[in-house]
Amino acid sequence: MLQFSNPAALWFLALIIPVLLLYLLKRRRQDRIVPSTLLWKQVLDDTQAYTPFQRLRSNLLLLLQILIIVLLTALLAQPYFAGASKQSRKWILIIDHSASMQATDEKPGRFEAAKAKLRETMNSIPPVDEVMLVAVASEASILQNFTFSHDEIKRKMAELETEDVAADWEQVVTILKPLLKDSPKPVVVVASDFANFPSNLQSFSFNALPVGKPVGNIAITKAAIEDSAPGLQEQLLYFQLKNYSSERKLAEVELEANGDLLDAFEFTMEPNGSAEKTCRITLPAVTQLKIHLKPDDSFPLDNEFVLITRPRQQIPVRLEVANPFLKHALDVLPAVRVTREGSITISESQQQGPGIYFLQGQTEHMAPIVQWNQAAAPLRFIDAGLWRISNYQVLKIPGGAETLLETSDGIVAYLEDRGGKRQIILGFKLDDSNLPLLAGFPIFLQNALVWIEEGLQPRLPTVTTREHKKEGVISDGKGYVNFADENESDLVPAKIRTRSAAESRIATVRQDFSLWFLLALLTVVMLEWWAFHRKG
Repeated sequence: MLQFSNPAALWFLALIIPVLLLYLLKRRRQDRIVPSTLLWKQVLDDTQAYTPFQRLRSNLLLLLQILIIVLLTALLAQPYFAGASKQSRKWILIIDHSASMQATDEKPGRFEAAKAKLRETMNSIPPVDEVMLVAVASEASILQNFTFSHDEIKRKMAELETEDVAADWEQVVTILKPLLKDSPKPVVVVASDFANFPSNLQSFSFNALPVGKPVGNIAITKAAIEDSAPGLQEQLLYFQLKNYSSERKLAEVELEANGDLLDAFEFTMEPNGSAEKTCRITLPAVTQLKIHLKPDDSFPLDNEFVLITRPRQQIPVRLEVANPFLKHALDVLPAVRVTREGSITISESQQQGPGIYFLQGQTEHMAPIVQWNQAAAPLRFIDAGLWRISNYQVLKIPGGAETLLETSDGIVAYLEDRGGKRQIILGFKLDDSNLPLLAGFPIFLQNALVWIEEGLQPRLPTVTTREHKKEGVISDGKGYVNFADENESDLVPAKIRTRSAAESRIATVRQDFSLWFLLALLTVVMLEWWAFHRKG
């Protein structure tokens, strides 16, 4: 339908009337030689008296001048054709590249199947629509902000790889909340297997592109190796299996040491049940232990767990406390060696280096320990409620330190980690307590010294994290990270109700002809100038 942006300009068409009047009143005479004007005089007088207007004759200049007025009016009125069209929309494409997307129950895998579905969606998106690409694994990140370049979205998606970690869907909520306040709301499309998909995210409106099948899976969910007293070379290996299938299954586990078969186990796994195993092993040297679960299934990532372990070394301790009970307790610990060159100090005055420091008390009365930090490593397997101290000082703990022991008066012990230099500060001397008389005293010393020594020689990580997103060897072969996530090993997709977040508005599409009218006006003006001078 033809409309005008400035309809008032149509009044300029009234200029056609005076132009026509000029041509009607204009007397067009031709010079003729006649013998006498006597006979013409009466005719001219009658014509001038009774016909002030002469008959309008066909005239090129008149037509061109009228056309100029029409074109000028059109240029000022700005005519356009208005049509209805859907307004361009924004799309947010979210792709899951967490560990469970590596499952091969779809060929060639869940992740590639998700990419293929997103590419099909991209092909159906109009070129005028903007698209954003969000990837979610250990963290949610915007790979490409809103863009009209759909090829760039496809390129970023093609470069994306899976990570050996669980998906953090809560970060997706943080990204979507401000974007979904726009009007109209963007169309949200999520390509995922929706395994362990949080229920609170299902309140968002989105189009789901599900991949994966409800396959059963058996996984190694936990594994650890710990020192086993009294032998320095003996260690305890612990691992746990879990059956995510609704059927009873037989699981075979092989234990390898540096590539050689060390032992083998069989487990009958109940539906949705678990099994665990603890075994004592002797390691005379640095050893790579591999726990291998058979048979292989569609998710091989959780079928192996690798540990790099070494025989326990004695902890060198420099003793500066003349207490026979303390000396005897250290002597019975096979993992401790008392020496003058020890890297860990036990003293009655606080120093800068790592150690255990017993400080002089200030309150000379008996007090029990009323509260202690059971989660602290030095107090593992310890009942500190049996401790009694007769002379102590209430400590003011520095920032970053952690409370260890408290009496009714306040804190009497804390632990602190100063960049690997770990200290345990006790606000009493050993002679002013009953610790040497308790059976748990050597255990406390063992725990405390192991905790301090781990600060000097940190243990390498054993499972994938945000910092170690891929399973494999780290630190020049001195450590290994594995996949161990009970939730992510559950490959059964959640049932997602597909809901569309698409909103569209009707927008006016204008076909403006101003430029064409301007060009036509200039052309007609030039023709009028040419016609006028040609006649003259």
